[in-house]
Amino acid sequence: MMREKVAFKRSVQTQDPVTGQLINTVSTYYEPKGASVREISASADTVIQKQDLSTLIEVVIRYNPSVAIINGDQIEWRGFYFTSMAPKVDPLRRYITIRAFSAMETTNRNGSPS
Repeated sequence: MMREKVAFKRSVQTQDPVTGQLINTVSTYYEPKGASVREISASADTVIQKQDLSTLIEVVIRYNPSVAIINGDQIEWRGFYFTSMAPKVDPLRRYITIRAFSAMETTNRNGSPS
């Protein structure tokens, strides 16, 4: 069941009008109506891809052809931020499964970041 709320965020470079320097701004580009999120243990190939991996989640959302999710996008779930990797669309194009990793420094899972 898709009861969890997640938000997809992407970092975009813009130019500061005053100084002319490039600024990274993170903005939310997609908030699906619901998602299924579960914490999973990392497999050996996933650990090889990312060292110091402490938390790995799997997010399943409904497929939306107008939204492109790419590696490196941030996923906000229960106040924590994860970095997406390996988005995969099922053969019938109904769902997208995304694995994401984070180096959490707390065991708090009640929805607040502190």
